[in-house]
Amino acid sequence: MSRGVRPVGLGTKWPHRQTAAAVDHRRSGQRPPAARLMETTLDAATVPFARQIGLRRNVDGRLELPFSEVVHNHLGTVHASAQIALAETASGDLLARRFPQLVGRVVPIVRAVRAKFRKPATQTLTAYPAIADDDLKRFLAQIENQGRAFLTVEVEVRDTDGDLTCRAAFDWFIRSLPLI
Repeated sequence: MSRGVRPVGLGTKWPHRQTAAAVDHRRSGQRPPAARLMETTLDAATVPFARQIGLRRNVDGRLELPFSEVVHNHLGTVHASAQIALAETASGDLLARRFPQLVGRVVPIVRAVRAKFRKPATQTLTAYPAIADDDLKRFLAQIENQGRAFLTVEVEVRDTDGDLTCRAAFDWFIRSLPLI
């Protein structure tokens, strides 16, 4: 086990790990590390992993993944995991842009992902996230009344020709942070 990391059981079947600082935040009276990060990270393109694979904002403000060797698979097309990373980052970005009043007040966590790949990606990709109106209304009521909610964000990933390469759905669990 890494130094400064403790396993933390959250009632699930696999062990979770948190740094000692994350576990000890309650004693210090400070907000949890995730909350501090979310207070300062409003642009999903600045998340370290997103930067690592080259995600950026295009002129329309959408997240895109440039076609480069960094994200190629063994066939020379965009790796499936890179497409999922683009789609997931875009889904989280939509949450932050759609609900700016919740940034720093909630912690969103992806609970499930469903994806279908339509064609090999051989160009720069752009993500198009969306939330269904019914899901939006239910989410707003739940987060207000219960302090936690589930929300599904659907994302289409398209190449520069407009062809669909991947369609994914991300189920987010979003909970309010304790007030300090």
